[in-house]
Amino acid sequence: IRIDNDAQGTILIDVYDYTCKEVRAIRVDKAGTVLQETLNLNTLPNGMYTVRVMQEGKFRAIRKLIKQ
Repeated sequence: IRIDNDAQGTILIDVYDYTCKEVRAIRVDKAGTVLQETLNLNTLPNGMYTVRVMQEGKFRAIRKLIKQ
């Protein structure tokens, strides 16, 4: 995941499975203008997931992800 903006602070990255159950929750601190974070999904089964990114308490992005 790459976030490129001037806002700094805590970034919350949540991953949900197809039943809307949270399967990963990652909290990282963004100190500069760019944050690059790799999600390790190796232990999760193949399938469709939803990734939600929140910054400053606001939704920044929601994306679908298919793990094969």
